[in-house]
Amino acid sequence: MKILKIIFTAVSPIIFYLIIGLIALNGNHKWLLLLMSIFYFIIGFYSRTKKQVFIFSIPFLLLMTSTLFLKNALTSIILFYLIIIPTSILFGYLTQKKSKTFSLLFILFIVFIFYYGFDNLNSFIRNYNVRVNDKSPKIELLSNSDKLIKLDTIKNKVIVLDFWTTSCGVCFKKFPDYEKVYLEYENNPNVAIFSVNVPIKRDTLIKTKELVKELGYKFPTLYASSNEISQSLSFNLYPHLTILKNGRVRYNGRLEIAENVKINNLRIEIERLLNE
Repeated sequence: MKILKIIFTAVSPIIFYLIIGLIALNGNHKWLLLLMSIFYFIIGFYSRTKKQVFIFSIPFLLLMTSTLFLKNALTSIILFYLIIIPTSILFGYLTQKKSKTFSLLFILFIVFIFYYGFDNLNSFIRNYNVRVNDKSPKIELLSNSDKLIKLDTIKNKVIVLDFWTTSCGVCFKKFPDYEKVYLEYENNPNVAIFSVNVPIKRDTLIKTKELVKELGYKFPTLYASSNEISQSLSFNLYPHLTILKNGRVRYNGRLEIAENVKINNLRIEIERLLNE
């Protein structure tokens, strides 16, 4: 009976992870990490020995470690699980055995990890080596008035391009924050901020322009004629951020706008290039 109880306690976090994470939270790992850390803190608090702490945590850690070898593994997220799970169960065990101070330390640890750590580690890993200094490919885009704009020929400006498609839900969610950045630099003659629509098969230029008008944002939108521009800049995921200066690509990676993200944040990148 005791062995069955130990097995159930060791396996239950995996069941919880699969049911809550993949169904209820639809793979939202930020909230899932928070729940899993609380789950393991409780398990640690009720563990009687250090041996039990090890036994209860090892099955889930093995599961996470094995996923590192899968194609398209979410490396940054898996690393978070490998750090947070043993830390959480240890805090729970020490709270029970040593002092209630460890529960306070656990709360502070969780707040720091989930407010700063998660998003910044993701930004660091997904934007590794995005600061570049390469000659820009030809970037010719249509304005809303059908004027051809050759961005790669513009000098003495920091040119910010947020690439998006009509099928990208995340792109639309980031537009309000992108608008805030645009308004901050709207009157700076050395900065030009645009959104750039890359068409997909179902799109027509007329319908996309109507959509942009309905959205009502103040940042100007430019239109690519095909996805050749994304191929020339070597990306296929959206939203994508490219920053140009004097005919050279200076940043080519993910769009990071959230204020708690300090690594590769759009505002930081703009200021860096302005102060060169």
